[in-house]
Amino acid sequence: MLKPKGQLLIYDANWHLHFFDDAIMERVHAREKRHYAKYGSIETVSGNDCDYYKKLPLSNTRRPQWDVNTLSRLGFIVEIEEDIGRKVYEEWEKELYGESPLFEIRAVKQTMNQDKTRVYKYWQKRSASFGFGLYDEAVEEWKTRIKRHLPEGQLKVLDAGTGTGFMAAVMAMLGHDVTGVDLCSKMIERAKGNAESAGLTIQFMCTDAGELPFANETFDVMVCRNVLWALTNPKEVIAQWHRVLKPGGILMYFDGNHYYYLYNDRDRKAREAFIAECGDPHENDGASGVDFKEMEIAAQKLPLSMVSRPEWDVSVLSSLGYEIVYSEVDKPEDKLKRGDKTSSCYYCTFMVVAKKHTTQYCNGG
Repeated sequence: MLKPKGQLLIYDANWHLHFFDDAIMERVHAREKRHYAKYGSIETVSGNDCDYYKKLPLSNTRRPQWDVNTLSRLGFIVEIEEDIGRKVYEEWEKELYGESPLFEIRAVKQTMNQDKTRVYKYWQKRSASFGFGLYDEAVEEWKTRIKRHLPEGQLKVLDAGTGTGFMAAVMAMLGHDVTGVDLCSKMIERAKGNAESAGLTIQFMCTDAGELPFANETFDVMVCRNVLWALTNPKEVIAQWHRVLKPGGILMYFDGNHYYYLYNDRDRKAREAFIAECGDPHENDGASGVDFKEMEIAAQKLPLSMVSRPEWDVSVLSSLGYEIVYSEVDKPEDKLKRGDKTSSCYYCTFMVVAKKHTTQYCNGG
């Protein structure tokens, strides 16, 4: 019944999980006693016709994890807040219902075409095995690489297609106010966990990188890593990024000609030589139930699989109201000269830094 892009809002809790967990039940009883001692009223959370509630399918189901999985399978983009009660409950409610925190679910109905759906499902599965790698050497390398292109001061940063949150984490470590967005709810779940484990404060949101729910001219900087190649509408997305950047704002991204081998003989031969010597670069993806062929099939129709980059990027960025201020290209022949045997040695990888013009506004052309 929802219109495309319509929103489903759910407020609920694991109200009856204590019927199936003795430890939770013990804590519920303790909260009831404290409530009676403090307020003088008897409030029963632990009873209320437990035989009936035990028959309900969600009484013994961990939520909102169930909701996220179910809604994602149905084609919703899902965002959750696991304890919205801390913002809306009165103090007595926070204490009495503390074993069943009220959660909020915001689910947006998507209308993805077949190609985009295939990409989305692939990355949802891939999230289970997708790396994070927040170790000192990697962090310091990326800090150095990024910092020289940033303005002074604390910046408002958007990491588009954040994945498991690595670039967002690096930006937060540099002291900036960071928001990370990703289409895949499972990537966002992992990104939130990674940021929490690293002691970083980052806002994460599940939304399409090309459909950003932010006002015009919100961010000082936008970053992304290995995102554009996987988009079905990259030019429109870059225009959307232009909209949310402040005048003079910086767009910085890292990408590569990942699937150019499907259309380019040189890349194809280089990839075949790499596989003959080192094996298939994606041979371990199947360990988490991911079939690399799914992405290869989708990539055949992705627009950036068919063009030489970063030449495409330079042309499009200029046409959309950006000024290229820095670019860096790592070609296959350069990688081979230094003995690079990683899976990207057979295609170009690159970094582009562009500044939004201060005298014109881009609406996507």
